[in-house]
Amino acid sequence: MNHTIYNFIIPKTSEYSLDTLRNGKSSDFLSLYCQGEFTWALQTYYVLRQLGVSLKLSHSLDPTAVNMVHGNLLKTLPRRSDCYCVSLQADYPHFPLAQYHIVQNQDQVSEKNVFVLCWPQLGQLSRNRDRKTVTRIAYQGALGFTDLDQERINLDLKKEGISFILLDEENWQNLAEVDILIGIRSFGTRKYKRKPPSKLVNAWHAGIPFIGGWDSAYSQIGTPGEDYLRIASYEEMLKQIIELKNNPILYQWMVHAGHKRAEEYTFDSIAQMWKKPMEGEIIRDFIAWKKRPNKALRYGVKRAGYFPSDALKWTIRRLYRIPILKRLRDLYYDPTK
Repeated sequence: MNHTIYNFIIPKTSEYSLDTLRNGKSSDFLSLYCQGEFTWALQTYYVLRQLGVSLKLSHSLDPTAVNMVHGNLLKTLPRRSDCYCVSLQADYPHFPLAQYHIVQNQDQVSEKNVFVLCWPQLGQLSRNRDRKTVTRIAYQGALGFTDLDQERINLDLKKEGISFILLDEENWQNLAEVDILIGIRSFGTRKYKRKPPSKLVNAWHAGIPFIGGWDSAYSQIGTPGEDYLRIASYEEMLKQIIELKNNPILYQWMVHAGHKRAEEYTFDSIAQMWKKPMEGEIIRDFIAWKKRPNKALRYGVKRAGYFPSDALKWTIRRLYRIPILKRLRDLYYDPTK
């Protein structure tokens, strides 16, 4: 029988003590889930705890456990050759010092990268059933990560009686007064191979038609034209919005299709996605790792190669503060790792 403990590591927070978080339940801490470190680790801890998985919650690495750490937090922790780490990579870069990675886009899957979806939005409010037409569309996220121009969209849709709003991180879960959810990072056909399909899943659960870009994650779980609409240009987006308003049959078709797909992506089904690698390839790799000789030497060699690479990345990040270089990166740089 497997008695391995999974150690989910979270950042320290001034709001709650570790004991409070350990003994609480997921719905008590909705304010924390605007941070990926808590969405991926704390929320997963709560769901898997209910399923009887052997795990704990902490702020630090444990050499006796499989350490499950958000990729952004993992790179800040002490470098330890005696600790097995799984990077919950989210949309952060591949961390070469981790032994395994959990990724959120199927394009990233490789020998030691396993795909698991992030959770649906906890506490999300579905569209109010009393709404009878399309008067409000929304983007779920920060405008800094999309090419959408709020002022331009509102100007172009004003004559149709439609307004566009931004749902920032404090209001992501409130879709009660939203008629169409927009998931456009950029116009064109860029695949965004590190990004998840979370916005599409949220729309399905909320009973709202979804208009998305060419993100590979959307087409990995959905079918364009059936359970969501895919566009590549601003003009296409406006056309689809107006079509959904003027064609109630199409609108209801998209809602019905989304409801059916939402049944496949519940907390229970995604929990099984987590359990499968944790009880399979990850635990097998952990057992094999423990038996390897010279772990400290191997890790030292790996770490020595990591530092020049990390220094180069730090330099590049500094250069990306130059607006034109940042724009070129956003247009052409799309790594899968």
